[in-house]
Amino acid sequence: MRFPRLSMALFGLLTAASLSVATLTLTTACKRTTSEEKEIKELSQKAAELDKLSQQASTSGGTQAQKLQQAGVTDIKPNAETMQLTEE
Repeated sequence: MRFPRLSMALFGLLTAASLSVATLTLTTACKRTTSEEKEIKELSQKAAELDKLSQQASTSGGTQAQKLQQAGVTDIKPNAETMQLTEE
Protein backbone atom coordinates (compact mmCIF):
# COMPACT_ATOMS: atom_id res chain seq x y z
CA MET A 1 0.00 0.00 0.00
CA ARG A 2 2.85 2.35 0.67
CA PHE A 3 4.39 2.05 -2.78
CA PRO A 4 1.41 3.51 -4.74
CA ARG A 5 1.14 6.42 -2.32
CA LEU A 6 4.84 7.11 -2.57
CA SER A 7 4.80 6.92 -6.36
CA MET A 8 1.81 9.25 -6.54
CA ALA A 9 3.55 11.75 -4.28
CA LEU A 10 6.73 11.59 -6.35
CA PHE A 11 4.75 11.94 -9.56
CA GLY A 12 2.96 15.00 -8.18
CA LEU A 13 6.22 16.53 -7.01
CA LEU A 14 7.92 15.95 -10.37
CA THR A 15 4.93 17.36 -12.24
CA ALA A 16 4.87 20.50 -10.11
CA ALA A 17 8.63 20.93 -10.47
CA SER A 18 8.53 20.53 -14.26
CA LEU A 19 5.64 22.99 -14.55
CA SER A 20 7.44 25.57 -12.46
CA VAL A 21 10.63 25.19 -14.55
CA ALA A 22 8.65 25.51 -17.78
CA THR A 23 6.87 28.61 -16.50
CA LEU A 24 10.11 30.20 -15.37
CA THR A 25 11.74 29.44 -18.72
CA LEU A 26 8.86 30.91 -20.70
CA THR A 27 8.63 34.08 -18.65
CA THR A 28 12.34 34.82 -18.93
CA ALA A 29 12.48 33.90 -22.63
CA CYS A 30 9.46 36.01 -23.56
CA LYS A 31 10.27 38.97 -21.33
CA ARG A 32 11.12 42.08 -23.31
CA THR A 33 12.59 45.22 -21.93
CA THR A 34 10.93 48.56 -22.50
CA SER A 35 13.77 49.69 -24.77
CA GLU A 36 13.20 46.65 -27.03
CA GLU A 37 9.47 47.34 -27.14
CA LYS A 38 10.12 50.99 -27.99
CA GLU A 39 12.54 49.99 -30.78
CA ILE A 40 10.06 47.47 -32.20
CA LYS A 41 7.32 50.10 -32.15
CA GLU A 42 9.53 52.68 -33.92
CA LEU A 43 10.61 50.19 -36.58
CA SER A 44 6.99 49.15 -37.16
CA GLN A 45 5.97 52.78 -37.62
CA LYS A 46 8.83 53.39 -40.06
CA ALA A 47 7.89 50.27 -42.04
CA ALA A 48 4.26 51.41 -42.23
CA GLU A 49 5.36 54.86 -43.38
CA LEU A 50 7.62 53.41 -46.08
CA ASP A 51 4.81 51.15 -47.27
CA LYS A 52 2.48 54.14 -47.53
CA LEU A 53 5.08 56.12 -49.51
CA SER A 54 5.68 53.16 -51.80
CA GLN A 55 1.96 52.91 -52.54
CA GLN A 56 1.81 56.65 -53.26
CA ALA A 57 4.78 56.41 -55.64
CA SER A 58 3.19 53.49 -57.46
CA THR A 59 -0.10 55.36 -57.81
CA SER A 60 1.67 58.52 -59.06
CA GLY A 61 3.69 56.52 -61.59
CA GLY A 62 0.55 54.88 -62.94
CA THR A 63 -1.22 58.23 -63.17
CA GLN A 64 1.74 59.80 -64.96
CA ALA A 65 1.97 56.94 -67.46
CA GLN A 66 -1.76 57.22 -68.13
CA LYS A 67 -1.51 60.98 -68.78
CA LEU A 68 1.45 60.46 -71.12
CA GLN A 69 -0.51 57.89 -73.11
CA GLN A 70 -3.46 60.29 -73.35
CA ALA A 71 -1.06 62.96 -74.62
CA GLY A 72 0.09 60.64 -77.38
CA VAL A 73 3.45 59.64 -75.95
CA THR A 74 3.85 55.94 -76.61
CA ASP A 75 7.51 55.46 -75.75
CA ILE A 76 7.89 56.47 -72.12
CA LYS A 77 11.24 54.76 -71.55
CA PRO A 78 14.09 57.11 -70.63
CA ASN A 79 16.28 57.95 -73.61
CA ALA A 80 19.45 60.01 -73.18
CA GLU A 81 19.15 61.42 -76.72
CA THR A 82 15.69 62.88 -76.24
CA MET A 83 15.99 63.82 -72.58
CA GLN A 84 15.82 67.55 -71.91
CA LEU A 85 18.12 68.62 -69.13
CA THR A 86 17.78 71.81 -67.11
CA GLU A 87 20.57 73.90 -65.66
CA GLU A 88 19.80 72.63 -62.17
